Amino acid sequence: MAKRKLAETGGMHPDNPYFNSPPDFIALAELYPSLSPFVTRKKNPGAETRGVINFHDPLALRELTYCLLRRDFSIDLDIPIDSLCPPIPNRLNYICWIEDLLDNDSTKEIHGIDIGTDIDDRSILFADSNVKRNHLDNAINIIKNNSTDIFPEILFIDPEKRYDFCMCNPPFYKDDQDIQDSFEAKNDLPSAVCKGTTNEMITAGGETQFVTQMVEESILHAHRIRMLGKRGSVDTIIAYLKEKKVQLLLSHLAENDVA
Repeated sequence: MAKRKLAETGGMHPDNPYFNSPPDFIALAELYPSLSPFVTRKKNPGAETRGVINFHDPLALRELTYCLLRRDFSIDLDIPIDSLCPPIPNRLNYICWIEDLLDNDSTKEIHGIDIGTDIDDRSILFADSNVKRNHLDNAINIIKNNSTDIFPEILFIDPEKRYDFCMCNPPFYKDDQDIQDSFEAKNDLPSAVCKGTTNEMITAGGETQFVTQMVEESILHAHRIRMLGKRGSVDTIIAYLKEKKVQLLLSHLAENDVA
């Protein structure tokens, strides 16, 4: 298979299955009645009736995630209502971009590190249960990190084990006030609810300190890639990467309001 080209458009990755085919909420609700209470039919003059979902309702967003994963990927998840809920088209963008960065001509196995559920006992239990429920034990290992290191040593016990990428969506904020300041600085309301536990939303020093530490540890272990959630963090991290003489590759991906 030929190596993919990095997406240079200002929108969703062209390899994303939702790129030209956003979810039809009415059809999805007919297939999964559990979604019906969250779908409002909106009639537009001279156009077909379309389904609308309130993306600021965490219950609606979670049910949509459940239904898309069941229909399109045969995946059955259980997500606590007070945890961050992954928008499926958004997460697929990450996967498509990682594929762009990797050598797709290679037949070797790809090993990656996804940092996200590694310090919270309840999150570990849910993640482990989701992996087992979907029979993915042979592909995904859930590891709890009990150290202050971002990359625990258990990942590197096997000297022959190599990792091709690292993906992380860290807590963006350093404290509750940082969350409030960030919200007030935005000109528009977010397109979807952003609700999560404290561990998911807040870390000492915010995402800038988190990613700086991630870069420091990555230099010892391997090359990593990152996504930042706050625009103001980008310049700081880029300057730090240049200081460490790390090769940079930037891409712009933006999602629609479909999920």
